[in-house]
Amino acid sequence: MPEEDKPCPIPDLPRGPLCEYRQRAKFSWKALKQVLEDPNVIRIRYDVWQKLEREPLFAPLSSTLPVDQQKERAAKQVKRIAELKLDPQEIYSMDYKYRVRYLMSINEALHAVCPSMSVKIALGVGLFTNALLAMGSERHSAIYNAAWNREIITCLAITEVSHGSNTKRCRTTATYDPKTQEFIINTPDFEAAKCWVGNLGKTGSMALLFAILHTSDGQNHGLQGFLVPIRDPTTLQPYPGVIVGDIGEKIGLNGIDNGFVMFNNYRIPRENMLNRAGDVTPEGTYESTFTEPGKILGAVLESFSAGRLGIMQESSNTLSHAAVIAVRYAALRK
Repeated sequence: MPEEDKPCPIPDLPRGPLCEYRQRAKFSWKALKQVLEDPNVIRIRYDVWQKLEREPLFAPLSSTLPVDQQKERAAKQVKRIAELKLDPQEIYSMDYKYRVRYLMSINEALHAVCPSMSVKIALGVGLFTNALLAMGSERHSAIYNAAWNREIITCLAITEVSHGSNTKRCRTTATYDPKTQEFIINTPDFEAAKCWVGNLGKTGSMALLFAILHTSDGQNHGLQGFLVPIRDPTTLQPYPGVIVGDIGEKIGLNGIDNGFVMFNNYRIPRENMLNRAGDVTPEGTYESTFTEPGKILGAVLESFSAGRLGIMQESSNTLSHAAVIAVRYAALRK
């Protein structure tokens, strides 16, 4: 059906004191909205909102909850979104551009309902799985599927206390032990603790951790990515050797449990290294398709470009909501 013959995807707004001002317009605001935005994107958003209107867990709150309850509510919302299956299975047979636009539209709709829930999903599903696709291989498919299906809550641990996201100063280490075919993860001191990690404080059970790789021959192979279990996904109790906690109240997005983590001789299997850019053999030899360390780091960090774009998208969504509130208030204030 041609786009112009399709029914308008925008429902009528409820009657109220703003109707007087809307009726003064000399043009159709619905028609303008469909010029400025893709009608298919508009339909996706309203479809999400109509489904969530029937869900008590997503009803607006009359007062601000205590911080811990905000985090608990956001985690429950993430779980419920997975059960609702807002992304129909047929979109995964569509081309990549359409699929990404569809999923971004869903997240835009979720952001309008609960920003914390939206960001938790963007971090733990979108950004994590995107990084795993770019950096990992077939041997990590089980973790990918669990994260995508929201069976586990995941996070990305890059930032450290003493230097923020300056990856060249990262000091968390992963030392390979050929006797057990394991990596030993260590945090030398608190300044090297991973911090500000979204989803880590209370709910995250798997981290994509960035650490400096050392092999048994004493060689430093720079920053690499590792899948590091943090908590039992059922009990949410941290594993021995993991010191993890929540950083507490923030200026906003308190439904997201930003946290910190330190490791004390914590062992993970060799297969947990993300090995698309480089790998360690069972005997302890580092192998890479890149010959220059700078190119290895670039390949490792390339997948985070989408995350930076996502931050801009979330910011523009929030600003647009603020503008709507301000204009409506300006019309009605006495």
